[in-house]
Amino acid sequence: INIMKCIYCNKTIDGRYLEDRYGNVCCVSHIDNHEVGVCGECLKLVPLQGNSLSDGRVICPDCMKIAVTPSRPYDWIEKQVLARLHNWGFGNLDMSRITIWTATSKEMAMYRKNDINVFNEGFCRLFPDTMKVDLFVESHLTKIHFAGVLAHELLHAWNFQNLIINIPDEWSEGMCNLSSFLTYKSIGFPLARIYEENMMNDPDPIYGDGFRMVLDYYNRNGWDGIRKHIQQFKI
Repeated sequence: INIMKCIYCNKTIDGRYLEDRYGNVCCVSHIDNHEVGVCGECLKLVPLQGNSLSDGRVICPDCMKIAVTPSRPYDWIEKQVLARLHNWGFGNLDMSRITIWTATSKEMAMYRKNDINVFNEGFCRLFPDTMKVDLFVESHLTKIHFAGVLAHELLHAWNFQNLIINIPDEWSEGMCNLSSFLTYKSIGFPLARIYEENMMNDPDPIYGDGFRMVLDYYNRNGWDGIRKHIQQFKI
């Protein structure tokens, strides 16, 4: 007989329980009582105490070890992402005009003059007068997740630098999400599969449907086809 023990109270499971994708189980009561949550990065069940960020996100100790924070350098991630973009034909990105910041959810909300939203993982502040870009990526994402978000935002910067400004949202966000997706696809680590799945299942009409439309277009026409298609939106 397979005896299951709760990760939180260590008692034998007797009654309703939840199981994560790694086979960890916990009594449903601990979820209801806000004692156990799910890591926002790897989807593992984890005690909320000691694993919760001030913005309400939950991150397990394993993911925290590989999380990018304002004090941890991400230069090598940037190099990896730029190398991929270069291979895909986006080599003319002018990085001298782009400043990358790692920001907390609170800081991001402040810069965007918006409410705190933990689902907003990155954004670009564009300055048409100087053609400069401030690029923000949410802190405490794993290195792999950070790479995907950075790949997304750098394509927004590329569109801006190439004066492709009037691009419809589903194309704009769709191609930027494709950049994230292909970055994850190129990383041979189980976490990357989770981020891919999340993107494939995203119900959002722009970030989900738009992305899947652009992915379909990419499968038929490649990046060259996408770049050709969006030229019509150049100002």
